[in-house]
Amino acid sequence: MIPRYAPTYNYADLFHSLMGDNGNKSRDELSIRLSDLFQVKYVYLTQSARVALYAILKAYNRPGRVLMPAYNCIVVPEAVHYAGYQPEFIDINPATLNVAPEVLEKAITSDTTVVLATHLFGIPCNLEETLRIFKHRDILIIEDAAPALGAEYNGKMVGSFGDASVISFQSTKVISGEVGGALITNNDELAGKINKILSPAEERGNSLYLFLKSVAYKTALTPALYAALRNGYALLRKESMYEVVPATIEQPAGYVSCMPTYASALIHRQIDRLEWNLDRRRKIAKIYREQLANHAGWLLPEIPESASPSWIQFPMICDDKLAFYKYMQSQGVDVSWTYKYSCAESFGFNNCPYTQQAAKKIVSLPTTPFITDRQAYQICHKALEFSPH
Repeated sequence: MIPRYAPTYNYADLFHSLMGDNGNKSRDELSIRLSDLFQVKYVYLTQSARVALYAILKAYNRPGRVLMPAYNCIVVPEAVHYAGYQPEFIDINPATLNVAPEVLEKAITSDTTVVLATHLFGIPCNLEETLRIFKHRDILIIEDAAPALGAEYNGKMVGSFGDASVISFQSTKVISGEVGGALITNNDELAGKINKILSPAEERGNSLYLFLKSVAYKTALTPALYAALRNGYALLRKESMYEVVPATIEQPAGYVSCMPTYASALIHRQIDRLEWNLDRRRKIAKIYREQLANHAGWLLPEIPESASPSWIQFPMICDDKLAFYKYMQSQGVDVSWTYKYSCAESFGFNNCPYTQQAAKKIVSLPTTPFITDRQAYQICHKALEFSPH
């Protein structure tokens, strides 16, 4: 079975990162590399992108409303809440799956202090219009580029447009570090305050533990072993296609933590392969878009001409999500869904119908860079044989 995800590191990366873990030097080397990649002055390495978002908001210190898409990972509004701000959920555009800038503009109130420009699925949002609307207002622009490492807008890497940005290196992202996030900014004043918040932070998870965990994860997601594990999981736990996920209101202990040095070394080893990684994802997505367009069973999202996505997944708005999911699994392809819930509902709101629709209908084909062109065409062939009810 072709897994829905696969970590981008190989076994050599895991062993060399364990042997080459130089403590804080590993973090420093990765920070310098990311600073050069994004052409920014300040890079802070955190346990996760949510911690990076929390640190930005705490440093900004202007609690108020934060505009963000309702179709999002629940940890994003939780981080906003922990930082003392109020999440303001905005419905997505069903055609692009990102939030339309004009809808963000209508949502601005006197209490709005921050906007999150989110690049869902690694597909850049309309940055040109978002910047036009917010750049000259007293509102902080944070790019949520957690799933979008390497994505470009007008030829420039996303994450370098806002006042500050967050990136994720979790196991399903463009580069897998097993754990890890980054905060980047060119704002001198903000950086000074962020440094005070993050400098006391300690790392969670020692190198040997993360090494063993990563080896186990890499092994479990090999196609030969994955099918048995996936089927066993399905027997133990029935998967729902849509649910209401309750938000965690109390901030967990040890929430603010820095990137483990092992993860820093592991991510750094993979940056040299980033261009290949992105090229493969884009080639796979191009095959999917060419083969799967204009089908009665699903719709594909619109991609702005000025955008070059990083494609951590390939989303499809499927009329019968459950039937397609079961069918593709029976054909040896595991599909996924990013969020099967609405964050608005998690916080007690029911005013985002397009988000609910997306959560109930979106499935994603795998775009891991190890999928060959032949496999991509085979996945399309199997999908095209699916008969929607």
